[in-house]
Amino acid sequence: MAAANDGDTSTRWSSNHSDTAWIQVELAEATVIDHVNIVWEAACAARYKLQVLADGETFVDATAEIQPVCDTTDTQNLNDETTGAAWKFVRMQGLDRTPIGGSKWGISLFELEVWDGPEPVVAPATELPLVPLPRQVVETGGEPFVLHADTRLEATGDAVAVAEQLAERFRTSTGFALPVVADAPTNSIRLVIDEAYQSPDGPSPDEAYSLDVTADGAVITAPAAHGLFNGTTTLRQLFPAMIESDTPVNATWSAPAVEIEDAPRFVHRGVQLDPARSFIEVDEVKAIIDTLASFKQSRLHFHLADDQGWRIEITNEGKAEGDPVDYTRLTEISGQSAMLSHGNAYKSELGRTGYYTQDEYKEIVAYAAERFVTLIPEIDVPGHTKAMLHAIPELNSEGTAPATTVYGTTMEQNDGDVGESTLDVDNPQTWVSLRHIFGQLAAITPGEYIHIGGDEAHVTPHESFVSFVEQSVALVRDLGKKPIGWTEISYSGKLSEGDVIQYWIGDLSHVANAVSQGAKVIASRANAAYLDMKYHPKTPIGLTWAGQGDLDHYYNWDPADVVPNADEADILGPEAPLWSETHRGGDQNEFLIFPRAISHAEVGWTPRAQRDVGEYLDRMAGIGPRLAVMGSNFYDGNRVEWETDAAGADAQAGTGSSARIEVAHVVAPGTKVSEDGTAIAVDSVDDADSASRSALAAPLTATIDFGDGSAPVAGTFTTDAPRTPVAAAGLYRIGAEHSYAAAGSHEVTVTLSDGRVLTATVVASGDYEAPAQPVFEECVAPSMELAATTMRDDSRVAVSLAGLEPNAYVDVLWDGDKVGTLRTDAEGNAFHSHYAPYQTVKGDHLLRVQDSLGRFVEKVITVESQTLAPSGRLLTGIEAAVSSDATNEPEPNGVADALVDGNHATYWHSQWAAPAPDYPHWMTFDLGEDHEVSAIVIVPRQDSPNGRFETFDVETSEDGENWTSLSAGVTIPTGGTEAFQTEVEVTARHFRLTATAPHNDTHVFATAAEVEFWGLLPGEEQPEVEPVVPEVWAPAEGCVVEPTPEPSEEPNEEPTAEPTVTVTVTPGGDGQHWDASDVYTTPGYHDVNGRKWHTACEPYSRTFRCFTDIWSTQVSYDDGVFTQSTGWNFNNLTYLPSPKSLWASNPLGNPGAWEAADGRKWRTECNTPATGNNGCRSYIWVENLGAGFQNPDGSWSYGLVDRWVFNNIVKFR
Repeated sequence: MAAANDGDTSTRWSSNHSDTAWIQVELAEATVIDHVNIVWEAACAARYKLQVLADGETFVDATAEIQPVCDTTDTQNLNDETTGAAWKFVRMQGLDRTPIGGSKWGISLFELEVWDGPEPVVAPATELPLVPLPRQVVETGGEPFVLHADTRLEATGDAVAVAEQLAERFRTSTGFALPVVADAPTNSIRLVIDEAYQSPDGPSPDEAYSLDVTADGAVITAPAAHGLFNGTTTLRQLFPAMIESDTPVNATWSAPAVEIEDAPRFVHRGVQLDPARSFIEVDEVKAIIDTLASFKQSRLHFHLADDQGWRIEITNEGKAEGDPVDYTRLTEISGQSAMLSHGNAYKSELGRTGYYTQDEYKEIVAYAAERFVTLIPEIDVPGHTKAMLHAIPELNSEGTAPATTVYGTTMEQNDGDVGESTLDVDNPQTWVSLRHIFGQLAAITPGEYIHIGGDEAHVTPHESFVSFVEQSVALVRDLGKKPIGWTEISYSGKLSEGDVIQYWIGDLSHVANAVSQGAKVIASRANAAYLDMKYHPKTPIGLTWAGQGDLDHYYNWDPADVVPNADEADILGPEAPLWSETHRGGDQNEFLIFPRAISHAEVGWTPRAQRDVGEYLDRMAGIGPRLAVMGSNFYDGNRVEWETDAAGADAQAGTGSSARIEVAHVVAPGTKVSEDGTAIAVDSVDDADSASRSALAAPLTATIDFGDGSAPVAGTFTTDAPRTPVAAAGLYRIGAEHSYAAAGSHEVTVTLSDGRVLTATVVASGDYEAPAQPVFEECVAPSMELAATTMRDDSRVAVSLAGLEPNAYVDVLWDGDKVGTLRTDAEGNAFHSHYAPYQTVKGDHLLRVQDSLGRFVEKVITVESQTLAPSGRLLTGIEAAVSSDATNEPEPNGVADALVDGNHATYWHSQWAAPAPDYPHWMTFDLGEDHEVSAIVIVPRQDSPNGRFETFDVETSEDGENWTSLSAGVTIPTGGTEAFQTEVEVTARHFRLTATAPHNDTHVFATAAEVEFWGLLPGEEQPEVEPVVPEVWAPAEGCVVEPTPEPSEEPNEEPTAEPTVTVTVTPGGDGQHWDASDVYTTPGYHDVNGRKWHTACEPYSRTFRCFTDIWSTQVSYDDGVFTQSTGWNFNNLTYLPSPKSLWASNPLGNPGAWEAADGRKWRTECNTPATGNNGCRSYIWVENLGAGFQNPDGSWSYGLVDRWVFNNIVKFR
């Protein structure tokens, strides 16, 4: 209970699973109470009341029933009956719990505060939106400094590079030249390195700076370039938010007169990114670095390897003699793996794959260094190593886990489970490989630290773990680097001076012992630092195990309090880790990072005594618009009343026709556009994207005067980044439809409804052409390209997609089951690394990708596997019963019927609400009558590893009551999403499966998505295997595709000689296996539509093809002369009806356009009016003769044209 009144809103008290749980505070003596504050967690009481007690045992109600708002601070005064009296005890008496995700947990709160008078009001150090708060800020009251076209920057020596960065930032938004010169005494920004500069006390004097702003300019002084850079980030915050714009805008660039002295409290102020579980592109990492650096963060921890993926190129260069490992397999195999979907992934998006080449890694390191951010790479060992074990057979040995597959490596892990893997400390190859890997990483990492992980090595024996830590630490030291490891490395007792522990959770006594031996600590206490936690229950991405909270929660803690009895000098500083089980892409990384990492930035920079959460939230009001203008995503929640900013934007326009002209930008976090686009207003609706707050007192509208004498018109607001459940409101553009009659320059005025006036210049010209916008061809079929059409189970194949709905989530299906979604880019393209699960049945499988418009593309992939399809058929009509179920799971989940509903997305869950029964858990199945069952297939729960069981028994029964053992201790080798098949070969009606042990020893409950039975009724014949045939999407009626392929024109000359017509093959004769329906499919000579035709057919692959000629006059162009010849000329090639699967990878059987190896262009259309259903026609783009005409002298004239010429037909069955 101490966590409820320890003054720390990052710690919490939680009750048991009781609606009437209570917590009480005992005061030192009976006291008259002024008010009570409860800082609620997300799982607050749905209803409660306050009670008080003076002495004795009977509490008195001090309030009526209260229904608080979760995740807020709730302030209550006592009722008239209890006000004014002295009380010894104050109790929060719960009456009901708040459901979270449909389930009731305990009641949770961060603080229960009792006040004997009004709370003191802390005067803010400054009202300027400066974050992190400088140590000393004096607003002098002088005239501001105004940046304008003549402003210059002064810098010499090492200051020049910093000055250029600042100048480039300001040039982009202002359009000013802002040259960097050696001497600019007035109207300038001067950057001065003064080694004699006396910085405030702190662990990092090179980061200190002073900033003086007057009407004449700004001067930043520091002992080193790093301090200058920090000073520039403060100066940027003194200008309006629009100074961060990536396009020129019009504003008054004014900074207030101030005097600032500043230095950091801690040297390490960091954030961790996790590209291992879901890859983050280079440009996305750079964008995050830009934002972190602008708030003076100094470290980026880069988690490059985990169970789910390997993200750094390791070459074979410099291998030890005799080392058999091919290190390129790390990226070739595990660089292509990642998380699949996750129950908390937005719209079920799949994890992203990829890796950094060493050149790309060095590029990121250099980019960060230019912004004074040091990169710390991590290779996590000995646990979290499945990606390594999956890629390199030689590392799999007696002491590794988990067990290997039939292919000699561990299976790919693509879920979020932890603690299942370990390297073998006794395998000599382990250390040969780690020396090679860490050696290459150290060589391309200029920073002083390398992170060795060490966390959650649950299956590593303790003695092996201690040895592993000892050897890993020594290995890193030998490379000239300092080792960092998670909390668990302190359990080894093998750390010394210079080593670093990153504390996240666990026993602090070992950490304190290591500190006493000279080790340092990075403070990442999970409940105050982990950025992968949700903001609140409605946040669609993120986890909750360590709590949840917004920027104030991540502010209200202190790194110096993490390790008992440690001095502040023992703490390097705070770090906020972000793990990527649930989020995808740079934008979702940013959404979870910001603004909470900015809270950490101030925690790590500003002295503790100067920090106040309320004052911090006030300053953050001006930071939100700055983030939005920078293009950085963040959560614009309701803890802050977000400010706005606006600027005019010059534009170009045409003349003589109406077009939309955009002439201003507005940024307003927490707002949305009205349905008609004429206003933006605060989003105060607490729906999926949650409510926010804004400084806008009323909806903001705009009126535009286009400066040409026309009447002002209402402007409309558009944005490419609307507020969503995973995105803050981005930049709005204000514009309207307008036509300028003549060319010229026009001064435009935009008047906002709150009184702000913006100006812009529009240059109209008759030569102006608006930039081309991407065109989405909705009537053109999407396409899919496979790197290979054959793959092994437990492997991946690269898939490139094009022509899908742009900027959308598209579904990925494997044999009809939804695997997850992909996000397309602005042109409708996407990339997918498709995984065939281990023990996928050998044979053809169907991959389908479809968008929300119903457009899709399918391809057949042949999987080579040692797992054969079970004999018989999938049995249906089965009734299931279970030992317990969880009716509090979201319907239709939790109950027995989910085991036999044919839907892999639903699941059964044993009872988990207290008192939750432990293993074993049984499931019974009634097949309705006796069947000859060949196999049972268990499909684990797909959206979460919770409750996946490892071992089970199988029994059969004649009556459903008396059971006979069929097999005991059947082991499911992995805890992933892969289906597990066990052969049984028994005739029975009733089956009982008893789960006897979980994959995760902490789980007492069991889950499964589906239990399938394969077999036949006695005497039933084995069904034929249906071929896997991809379906071809056809556009809806009314779709027009340009250009429309047209057959070549027929010659207009009659044959000069009649052919002899004889039938050589009789339809239906020997060797013909199709229904001859037209001239193209009937062998022999024909007279159709007054024309002479001849068709001959021959075997082709598993079908036939027919060549059709027509008797005609052909005109050719040879050596500059047109010549005519009459005879049999090629007309068409027809491929007779065959399964679609034969054409899965042949462009002649799939819609789209392509270029052949000889450079000729082809186009295929399928299932159109011209082809009919189950057919395709192909056309080739050639130089062809146009229709000829006869001259008066009897000769003919022709012209050459490029056109689509009909070439062949493919028919399906």
